[in-house]
Amino acid sequence: MDTVFKAQLRSTTGSRDSFALRREGLIPANVVGEGKPSQPVTIDRHDFETALRHHVRVFQLEVDGEEEGQQVLLNEVQWDSMGDVINNVEFKRAPKGVKVQVKVELKFLGHPKGHGEFIKNLADLEVECRPSLIPESITVQTSDMELDDIITVGDLGLPEDVDSLIPADEIVCQLRPFQEQEEETEEAVEGEESLEPELVGQEDGDESEDSPEESGD
Repeated sequence: MDTVFKAQLRSTTGSRDSFALRREGLIPANVVGEGKPSQPVTIDRHDFETALRHHVRVFQLEVDGEEEGQQVLLNEVQWDSMGDVINNVEFKRAPKGVKVQVKVELKFLGHPKGHGEFIKNLADLEVECRPSLIPESITVQTSDMELDDIITVGDLGLPEDVDSLIPADEIVCQLRPFQEQEEETEEAVEGEESLEPELVGQEDGDESEDSPEESGD
Protein backbone atom coordinates (compact mmCIF):
# COMPACT_ATOMS: atom_id res chain seq x y z
CA MET A 1 0.00 0.00 0.00
CA ASP A 2 1.33 3.44 -0.96
CA THR A 3 2.21 5.96 1.72
CA VAL A 4 -0.27 8.84 1.52
CA PHE A 5 1.17 12.33 1.73
CA LYS A 6 -0.76 15.55 2.08
CA ALA A 7 0.75 18.42 0.13
CA GLN A 8 0.00 22.10 -0.36
CA LEU A 9 0.65 24.14 -3.47
CA ARG A 10 3.21 26.90 -3.07
CA SER A 11 3.32 30.05 -5.14
CA THR A 12 6.84 31.20 -4.22
CA THR A 13 10.05 29.34 -4.97
CA GLY A 14 12.83 31.66 -3.75
CA SER A 15 15.53 30.58 -1.29
CA ARG A 16 14.23 32.91 1.43
CA ASP A 17 10.72 31.50 1.14
CA SER A 18 12.11 27.96 1.21
CA PHE A 19 14.07 28.78 4.36
CA ALA A 20 10.93 30.14 6.00
CA LEU A 21 9.03 26.96 5.09
CA ARG A 22 11.71 24.79 6.65
CA ARG A 23 11.49 26.79 9.85
CA GLU A 24 7.78 25.95 9.93
CA GLY A 25 8.50 22.22 9.70
CA LEU A 26 7.77 21.98 5.96
CA ILE A 27 9.92 20.88 3.03
CA PRO A 28 9.76 22.47 -0.44
CA ALA A 29 9.15 19.86 -3.11
CA ASN A 30 8.52 19.62 -6.83
CA VAL A 31 6.48 17.11 -8.82
CA VAL A 32 7.85 16.52 -12.34
CA GLY A 33 7.45 14.15 -15.28
CA GLU A 34 4.85 12.82 -17.71
CA GLY A 35 5.27 15.85 -19.96
CA LYS A 36 3.52 18.13 -17.47
CA PRO A 37 4.85 21.37 -15.92
CA SER A 38 6.76 21.13 -12.66
CA GLN A 39 4.38 21.50 -9.72
CA PRO A 40 5.84 23.21 -6.60
CA VAL A 41 4.37 21.91 -3.34
CA THR A 42 5.24 21.60 0.34
CA ILE A 43 5.18 18.47 2.48
CA ASP A 44 5.50 17.82 6.20
CA ARG A 45 9.14 17.38 7.22
CA HIS A 46 8.53 14.91 10.05
CA ASP A 47 6.32 12.64 7.93
CA PHE A 48 8.77 12.63 5.05
CA GLU A 49 11.83 11.92 7.21
CA THR A 50 9.97 9.01 8.80
CA ALA A 51 9.15 7.59 5.36
CA LEU A 52 12.77 8.09 4.30
CA ARG A 53 14.05 6.10 7.27
CA HIS A 54 11.74 3.25 6.25
CA HIS A 55 13.05 3.38 2.65
CA VAL A 56 9.65 4.33 1.19
CA ARG A 57 10.00 5.09 -2.52
CA VAL A 58 6.40 5.33 -3.77
CA PHE A 59 3.86 7.84 -2.46
CA GLN A 60 0.25 8.73 -3.05
CA LEU A 61 0.38 12.50 -3.14
CA GLU A 62 -2.83 14.35 -2.32
CA VAL A 63 -2.52 18.04 -3.11
CA ASP A 64 -4.98 20.46 -1.55
CA GLY A 65 -7.49 21.70 -4.11
CA GLU A 66 -7.12 18.69 -6.42
CA GLU A 67 -9.90 16.11 -6.63
CA GLU A 68 -7.66 13.12 -7.26
CA GLY A 69 -4.33 12.13 -5.79
CA GLN A 70 -1.39 11.12 -7.93
CA GLN A 71 1.12 8.33 -7.53
CA VAL A 72 4.68 9.64 -7.42
CA LEU A 73 8.13 8.15 -7.12
CA LEU A 74 10.84 9.66 -4.93
CA ASN A 75 13.36 10.90 -7.48
CA GLU A 76 15.86 13.05 -5.58
CA VAL A 77 16.54 14.41 -2.10
CA GLN A 78 18.72 17.53 -1.84
CA TRP A 79 20.53 18.03 1.48
CA ASP A 80 22.41 21.01 2.87
CA SER A 81 26.22 21.09 2.77
CA MET A 82 26.46 19.28 6.12
CA GLY A 83 24.02 16.55 5.11
CA ASP A 84 21.76 17.28 8.07
CA VAL A 85 18.87 19.29 6.66
CA ILE A 86 16.72 18.47 3.62
CA ASN A 87 16.61 21.48 1.32
CA ASN A 88 14.33 20.13 -1.37
CA VAL A 89 12.63 16.98 -2.60
CA GLU A 90 11.77 15.99 -6.16
CA PHE A 91 8.96 13.54 -6.94
CA LYS A 92 8.43 11.99 -10.35
CA ARG A 93 4.92 11.22 -11.58
CA ALA A 94 4.48 7.47 -11.89
CA PRO A 95 1.04 6.40 -13.14
CA LYS A 96 -0.08 3.03 -11.81
CA GLY A 97 0.73 0.11 -14.07
CA VAL A 98 3.46 1.99 -15.94
CA LYS A 99 7.01 0.69 -15.51
CA VAL A 100 9.67 3.03 -14.16
CA GLN A 101 13.45 2.90 -14.10
CA VAL A 102 15.10 3.24 -10.69
CA LYS A 103 18.33 2.43 -8.89
CA VAL A 104 18.05 -0.10 -6.06
CA GLU A 105 20.67 -0.50 -3.34
CA LEU A 106 22.71 -3.72 -3.30
CA LYS A 107 23.00 -5.23 0.18
CA PHE A 108 26.05 -7.47 0.61
CA LEU A 109 25.64 -10.28 3.15
CA GLY A 110 28.06 -12.87 4.54
CA HIS A 111 31.84 -13.22 4.64
CA PRO A 112 33.74 -14.85 1.75
CA LYS A 113 35.36 -18.23 2.46
CA GLY A 114 38.57 -17.30 0.72
CA HIS A 115 41.15 -14.84 2.02
CA GLY A 116 41.72 -11.91 -0.28
CA GLU A 117 40.69 -8.40 -1.20
CA PHE A 118 36.91 -8.07 -1.50
CA ILE A 119 35.94 -5.50 -4.13
CA LYS A 120 32.46 -4.08 -4.70
CA ASN A 121 32.18 -3.04 -8.33
CA LEU A 122 28.53 -1.95 -8.02
CA ALA A 123 26.78 -0.27 -5.08
CA ASP A 124 23.33 -0.27 -6.66
CA LEU A 125 21.50 -1.78 -9.61
CA GLU A 126 19.34 0.04 -12.13
CA VAL A 127 16.12 -1.88 -12.70
CA GLU A 128 12.80 -1.48 -14.49
CA CYS A 129 9.47 -2.46 -12.95
CA ARG A 130 6.10 -1.13 -11.84
CA PRO A 131 6.33 1.31 -8.92
CA SER A 132 4.54 -1.06 -6.56
CA LEU A 133 7.20 -3.75 -7.20
CA ILE A 134 10.31 -1.66 -6.49
CA PRO A 135 12.37 -3.68 -3.98
CA GLU A 136 13.80 -1.97 -0.92
CA SER A 137 17.18 -3.57 -1.71
CA ILE A 138 18.71 -6.50 -3.59
CA THR A 139 20.68 -9.08 -1.61
CA VAL A 140 24.14 -10.21 -2.72
CA GLN A 141 25.22 -13.35 -0.83
CA THR A 142 29.01 -13.57 -0.60
CA SER A 143 29.44 -16.45 1.88
CA ASP A 144 30.50 -19.03 -0.74
CA MET A 145 33.05 -16.89 -2.53
CA GLU A 146 36.55 -18.35 -2.92
CA LEU A 147 39.68 -16.54 -4.10
CA ASP A 148 39.30 -15.22 -7.69
CA ASP A 149 35.51 -15.76 -7.61
CA ILE A 150 33.22 -13.12 -9.10
CA ILE A 151 29.50 -12.45 -8.84
CA THR A 152 27.81 -10.94 -11.89
CA VAL A 153 24.45 -9.27 -12.38
CA GLY A 154 23.18 -12.49 -13.91
CA ASP A 155 23.89 -14.30 -10.64
CA LEU A 156 21.55 -12.06 -8.64
CA GLY A 157 18.13 -13.32 -7.69
CA LEU A 158 15.83 -10.51 -8.76
CA PRO A 159 12.17 -10.46 -7.68
CA GLU A 160 9.58 -11.49 -10.21
CA ASP A 161 8.73 -8.82 -12.81
CA VAL A 162 11.80 -6.78 -11.85
CA ASP A 163 14.25 -6.54 -14.77
CA SER A 164 17.85 -5.38 -14.63
CA LEU A 165 18.94 -2.64 -17.03
CA ILE A 166 22.58 -3.61 -16.47
CA PRO A 167 24.09 -6.40 -18.66
CA ALA A 168 24.09 -9.86 -17.07
CA ASP A 169 27.89 -10.20 -17.38
CA GLU A 170 28.59 -6.97 -15.47
CA ILE A 171 30.66 -7.73 -12.34
CA VAL A 172 28.95 -6.94 -9.04
CA CYS A 173 31.79 -7.96 -6.72
CA GLN A 174 34.96 -10.07 -6.74
CA LEU A 175 37.50 -11.61 -4.40
CA ARG A 176 41.06 -11.00 -5.57
CA PRO A 177 44.49 -11.77 -4.06
CA PHE A 178 45.75 -9.04 -1.78
CA GLN A 179 47.61 -6.34 -3.69
CA GLU A 180 50.80 -6.99 -1.73
CA GLN A 181 50.76 -10.63 -2.76
CA GLU A 182 50.32 -9.66 -6.40
CA GLU A 183 53.17 -7.15 -6.24
CA GLU A 184 55.52 -9.63 -4.55
CA THR A 185 54.72 -12.25 -7.19
CA GLU A 186 55.27 -9.77 -10.02
CA GLU A 187 58.56 -8.57 -8.50
CA ALA A 188 59.78 -12.14 -8.07
CA VAL A 189 58.97 -12.99 -11.69
CA GLU A 190 60.54 -9.78 -12.99
CA GLY A 191 63.64 -10.38 -10.81
CA GLU A 192 64.13 -13.90 -12.11
CA GLU A 193 63.79 -12.75 -15.71
CA SER A 194 66.18 -9.82 -15.29
CA LEU A 195 68.92 -11.81 -13.49
CA GLU A 196 69.65 -14.14 -16.41
CA PRO A 197 70.67 -11.53 -18.99
CA GLU A 198 72.70 -9.66 -16.40
CA LEU A 199 74.67 -12.79 -15.49
CA VAL A 200 75.21 -13.70 -19.08
CA GLY A 201 76.40 -10.17 -19.84
CA GLN A 202 78.84 -10.20 -16.91
CA GLU A 203 80.41 -13.48 -17.97
CA ASP A 204 80.87 -12.26 -21.54
CA GLY A 205 82.35 -9.02 -20.32
CA ASP A 206 84.85 -10.72 -18.01
CA GLU A 207 86.12 -12.96 -20.80
CA SER A 208 86.63 -10.02 -23.17
CA GLU A 209 88.56 -7.93 -20.62
CA ASP A 210 90.77 -10.57 -18.98
CA SER A 211 91.60 -12.85 -21.91
CA PRO A 212 95.28 -12.43 -22.81
CA GLU A 213 94.56 -13.51 -26.35
CA GLU A 214 92.85 -10.20 -27.04
CA SER A 215 95.82 -8.16 -25.77
CA GLY A 216 97.69 -6.21 -28.39
CA ASP A 217 101.07 -7.03 -26.80
